[in-house]
Amino acid sequence: LNEAQRIGAIGDWWLDLSDNQPHYSKQAQRIFSLQESDEQLTLEQTFAQIDPEDRLALSADEKNVVQFGHSKIDVRIYPEKKSQQWVQVARQVVRDKAGKVTGFRGTVQDITVRKEAEQQQQHNNRILENIAKDAPLPETLSLLIEQAEAKQPDRFGAVLIADPENGHLQCGAAPSLPNSLTSALDALKIDLSQATHPETSISNITSHPAWQSFREVSQNAGFFMCCSRVIQSSSGQCLGLLLMYSRSPHPQSSGCALLTTELARFAAIAIEQKQVLWSLIEAKEEADKANQAKSQFLSRISHDLRTPLTAIMGFGQILGMDKSSPLSQRQDDSVNEINKASEHLLDLINDILNLAQIESGHIELQLEAVNTCELVAECEALIAPLAQERDINFITPHAEGHEPPAHPFLVEADRKRLKQVLLNLLSNAVKYNRHGGSIKISCESAGRNLRILVTDTGEGLTEVQQSQIFSAFERLGAEHTGVKGSGIGLVIAKGLVENMAGTIGVESESGRGSTFWVELPKALSSPE
Repeated sequence: LNEAQRIGAIGDWWLDLSDNQPHYSKQAQRIFSLQESDEQLTLEQTFAQIDPEDRLALSADEKNVVQFGHSKIDVRIYPEKKSQQWVQVARQVVRDKAGKVTGFRGTVQDITVRKEAEQQQQHNNRILENIAKDAPLPETLSLLIEQAEAKQPDRFGAVLIADPENGHLQCGAAPSLPNSLTSALDALKIDLSQATHPETSISNITSHPAWQSFREVSQNAGFFMCCSRVIQSSSGQCLGLLLMYSRSPHPQSSGCALLTTELARFAAIAIEQKQVLWSLIEAKEEADKANQAKSQFLSRISHDLRTPLTAIMGFGQILGMDKSSPLSQRQDDSVNEINKASEHLLDLINDILNLAQIESGHIELQLEAVNTCELVAECEALIAPLAQERDINFITPHAEGHEPPAHPFLVEADRKRLKQVLLNLLSNAVKYNRHGGSIKISCESAGRNLRILVTDTGEGLTEVQQSQIFSAFERLGAEHTGVKGSGIGLVIAKGLVENMAGTIGVESESGRGSTFWVELPKALSSPE
């Protein structure tokens, strides 16, 4: 039993309340006093080694022992000539036949190694959480250094980061080093090539001549280099150095070397992720600039194209109206084709101009309370001739046989822009509907918003088509049919709706028609 307790670092004890004298097995005695002795520790001597805060917790835990018959609690102890240790005290109550408490018995186990591993894991989790939530890089690297310094109390850590632009190493985190030292190290402008050159390998920084100035600056401040590790990316690129200092010259210890190797891996993850993020931000900024330039170009060229196009359309109309010199049938047909093509081209230019305004953020909106029923009626009247050509009927809230709503459906929107959106949805519902089909327009409440729905009886859309429907110049195969379109109408509609703090979407099933909906904030029906 003694041998098993020694191997498991666990001992047993018991306490008789009649004399209040604890009794310990040999291993329990070693855990508390770190020496084998026949003399038993008194209760006072045992409690004197327990951390004062944990003593209170241990006393409070006695209620659990008496109430439940047993308990376990982790406490810190400070044995003679030894640093802090963690022990787990397990207790069980002892009662006589009458049920009266006569004492306690239990075990005490050294759990220092486990506690240190748990604390290190918690620290590692904090570092990984910082990396995951994109915390500032110096904050994450400082956590790494704090962990290193906690493990090596007589050491001071620093992380030097490689600047990708000039290749210099600069201090990224050194929470315990004086600012005067970190500033002096940055002023040296250490070249990254020194850190990666075969003749000045990282392991020799503490003694290699190429790093003499670096060591001198550190020593003048009262710090001596004792360990260093390269911080490498997943592709082997040198991202920086992790250094450990001491107040006096110390040879590199195996514990320090293992610790810096582990922390260098965490530092590499943090630095590499941050560099990737910076690259993405730069790429996004460049893309935004390019997109802005493209939008400005489209806006200017659209304006420039409209002037000559208007002249072409004007002269075409004059040719067709000139009664003094009437055109032949062939010439009249040609002029009509010119006018049709010009109108189509003008529509495309107007769409591109709208898209450019939306993308550049220069679109002007005048928000007001808009009665959707009235607006739908206006749009239906404009689309009706196109629908009649294909024998398509409308089903709307104001149609014959439908009672008008008790309260008007009001939304907060720009009337002109919302009308533009609804006309686009209704014209699409006509163009892509089946001959003799129908279009249903309805409104429904959606919390603080109002949803306007346009449902057709066309061919419907597949899931893939629905995911692409709001992409610019995407016509989903309609370009191979006789249906005219530019492929940017829904993109413009989406941009307009989102600029009015709304959303737009589609619900469809192949072969069963589609429902496009627009959701906008409700407007109050009265000034109150």
